[in-house]
Amino acid sequence: MSDHIENAGKKGYCMMYIFLAFATFFAVWAYVYWSNFDLTF
Repeated sequence: MSDHIENAGKKGYCMMYIFLAFATFFAVWAYVYWSNFDLTF
């Protein structure tokens, strides 16, 4: 029973890290895109 819960936790952490990596990548892309779009900055 504990092994099943442990595996579910590992999968949850994996999904969380993937989501955080995607969110970070999107934030960096958006920052670069808008900084390039607004040349006065």
